[in-house]
Amino acid sequence: MPFTADDLRDFLRLLRERPEWLDEVRRLVLTDELLGLPALMQQLIEAQQRTEERLAQLVAVQQRLEEQVAQLVAAQQRTEQELAGLRAETERRFQQLTEAQQRTEQELAGLRAETERRFQQLTEAQQRTEQELAGLRAETERRFQQLTEAQQRTEQELAGLRAETERRFQQLTEAQQRTEQELAGLRAETERRFQQLTEAQQRTEEQVAQLVAAQQRTEQELAGLRAETERRFQQLTEAQQRTEEQVAQLVAAQQRTEQELAGLRAETERRFQQLSEAQQRTEQELAGLRAETERRFQQLTEAQQHLEEQVAQLVAAQQRTEQELAGLRAETERRFQQLTEAQQRTEEQVAQLVAAQQRTEQELAGLRAETERRFQQLSEAQRHLEEQVAQLVAAQRRTERRLDRLTVEVGMLKGDALERRYRERAFAYFAPLVRRPHVVFGDELVALLAEAIAQGQLSEAEAEEVTQADIIVTGRRREDDVPVYLVVEVSWGVGPRDVQRAAERATLLAKTGTVTVPVVAGATITPPARRLARDLHVQQVTDGRVLTSS
Repeated sequence: MPFTADDLRDFLRLLRERPEWLDEVRRLVLTDELLGLPALMQQLIEAQQRTEERLAQLVAVQQRLEEQVAQLVAAQQRTEQELAGLRAETERRFQQLTEAQQRTEQELAGLRAETERRFQQLTEAQQRTEQELAGLRAETERRFQQLTEAQQRTEQELAGLRAETERRFQQLTEAQQRTEQELAGLRAETERRFQQLTEAQQRTEEQVAQLVAAQQRTEQELAGLRAETERRFQQLTEAQQRTEEQVAQLVAAQQRTEQELAGLRAETERRFQQLSEAQQRTEQELAGLRAETERRFQQLTEAQQHLEEQVAQLVAAQQRTEQELAGLRAETERRFQQLTEAQQRTEEQVAQLVAAQQRTEQELAGLRAETERRFQQLSEAQRHLEEQVAQLVAAQRRTERRLDRLTVEVGMLKGDALERRYRERAFAYFAPLVRRPHVVFGDELVALLAEAIAQGQLSEAEAEEVTQADIIVTGRRREDDVPVYLVVEVSWGVGPRDVQRAAERATLLAKTGTVTVPVVAGATITPPARRLARDLHVQQVTDGRVLTSS
């Protein structure tokens, strides 16, 4: 028969009436670990007491150490007082020595300052001289390099120009020879055919003769060839025009002769035009090269003159510097002689001071030995104290580990107790979600899942996952009276993993064709779990109260 709430109340009343039954019930309900929990707590309290006793011992040892340190401080103060007396005496002697040394150092400082100042001036002047010389050398080297490169390029261009000019003169000579040969044949043919021509044709022959003479002069002076040839070609063209007007009335044979002559003139004009243009370009390039070479030589000459002036100034300055340096060396030598004598007197005083210092160091050595011995005793006491602290730390760590284990076990016990409470009071905790809620126990759940497996709705692994749910509650949804299953995950502190498991197991159970609602229940719920529950539409029950998931 089922165990009802009335039976539970009767059972609790019997336990209150018979307290001796409580131990037997505890042995049956609680595990051995829980029963041993009071003993463990007692051991923990005893361990804590022993820890406090050791700490008290440690405090006593620390107080003794502080007393010893105070004694050591007093001894140190007496030592410092004695040292203060020694320092005062030493300071007085040092004061006397310092005054004598200061006078010597003042004279030496003045000499050093004057020498340093002059050396500084000389060094700066020498550095400026070297920098200017280095700059001049670099600039001269750079300009010579540029001039050399420009000269090389100029020579290469001139060589190319000479070769090109030679080639073009060769072509011109050959063309001129062919032209003369053709003109000779043309003259003979023209003389034969134009014997009967008018005086205008005779002027044309004279102009052609002038053109031959101008061509010979062109070979001697290429620059005058263009103007003279152009002028005479202009005259020839005008005369040719007049001749063509007269020759237009000649017979057909004369017309063919004039056509051949016109073609010859056009070819000659074209070739002279090409020669003129090439000569102009050559002269322009040569003029540019001459101007650039002249300009660079002019710059180089000016830079060389400026450099020679600066070098002359530097030589004069160097001579003056050497004269001043010779006087400075003589003065420095004399003052160094005086300084050497004063240094000898200072060394004698320092020797006396060294002897006194050695005696002081011997006394200090004795004081250091005594201080070292006392520090050794203090170090041993400190080491013993550190060992005790280390033992105490180890005991504390063991205590913390046992506390961690107890914390985990207590958490598990809390979770089990909370799960049992939600299962036993499902009718109260889940009533806001469904009407007439009751827990689905093993047989009913197994039958539901077995049918789903038989129909192929769930696999055996999925059914096994559903059975891992902490509580499954069935009832009717309040909104529409539809049968619904609540898949509940219970944890003392609900985290995101609990929310995820509730959602996944509710989804699996929904494959059976039932309406499911995932629920998480616990004493507290973390903020990340609360946000995830809202995202996955998981109902939240904390401390027996249903929270909204929207």
